[in-house]
Amino acid sequence: ASKIIFDMHKKFRLMPQGQVQPYLDFVQTAYRSLPASVQQNFRFEVQKQSQLDPALPEGKRPSKDSSANLSTICDIGTPDNTITSPPRDDFLKSIAESPGFGASPSTVSTGSSSTPKPRLALKSTSSFRVLTEFPLTVMLLFQLYPKFKTNIPTLIQLMIEALAIRAPPIQSLVTPGVKSSFGKIESSLKRSYYTRSRELVAAQVKTLSFLTYLLRGFSDQMKPYEDRIASNVVSLMKDCPRESIGTRKELLVATRHILATDFRKGFFRYIDSLLDERILIGCHNHHSDQLTTLQPLGYSTLADLVQHVRSMLSLKQLSRVIYIFSRVIHDSSMTLPLAIQLTGVRLLLNLVDTIFHNKDPNPQVGRDLLDRIFDTLVDKLGTLRDKI
Repeated sequence: ASKIIFDMHKKFRLMPQGQVQPYLDFVQTAYRSLPASVQQNFRFEVQKQSQLDPALPEGKRPSKDSSANLSTICDIGTPDNTITSPPRDDFLKSIAESPGFGASPSTVSTGSSSTPKPRLALKSTSSFRVLTEFPLTVMLLFQLYPKFKTNIPTLIQLMIEALAIRAPPIQSLVTPGVKSSFGKIESSLKRSYYTRSRELVAAQVKTLSFLTYLLRGFSDQMKPYEDRIASNVVSLMKDCPRESIGTRKELLVATRHILATDFRKGFFRYIDSLLDERILIGCHNHHSDQLTTLQPLGYSTLADLVQHVRSMLSLKQLSRVIYIFSRVIHDSSMTLPLAIQLTGVRLLLNLVDTIFHNKDPNPQVGRDLLDRIFDTLVDKLGTLRDKI
């Protein structure tokens, strides 16, 4: 539905503008209720062991009160085992009035045992997929109808808060006190958990992309959030699943846009984290196609940051930078573009002056770093000897 709204405004720009503000209010409501939405999306109920019938094979044991629960919700099953269908209006009313309608699953207590309720669909304001579509639509609305930009300060605050939300640890999703329950539901629980985690991170990255769009035009309103933006970007890099290649690529693009502005100062304290390639690019096999896709963008993003902070780096950090970009220059996989290797050469040359004027009491440390840069460049000329 959100995509339909986007296409509708894109193709019919002279539409009545009376529906723009209600849509923006709906977006604000969705972001405002995101903490509760995370709780609903990541709440899984585990069936108790006492509810399982020992006479049936494991994995096929129905709960003892499943028929009672079904009768309670759908009003089917009579004492003489005759199935009766309730009127449609009564059925819809019983569903709408049930406590779990539009919310996360809970348990129904009947007697001494409890069983999970059937999970009904989440509201659109609680859907991470719907949240992913909001930023692009809102950006279009602001371009078409500038008078609604008065909503931007409120949206900035809500979106910054949304970036800080994290999915709960998977261990916390298991109902406490249930013996060996995690082992029985491990595969299905992990599948649901990681799917929703990917959707949450994707929605947050889309939100970050929208905020980078606002950096230049609304820098005064976003300046108080400079440090929070940087910390949230690094946290998203850590949380982004390795299989979400498109999401991480969009995250790196947004990071490069931030580094091109004065908001780059917020990243200075996180240089150690960004020098960890597992955080910057993700954990991939050395010869995977995903790594080939992300490496050029990741290394160019890191080079942009190092160019701005090189005078503030310690010799230990400079040693790490030399190690990373020496490997970039001597790319054994032959997958990095030549432009990235040239970026590495320029960066190492720019580090020479910084290392030469370092204040370390042991001058040999700086000399060793300069020797490593010199050896890297000479060895590279040796590999190009036959091609020059």
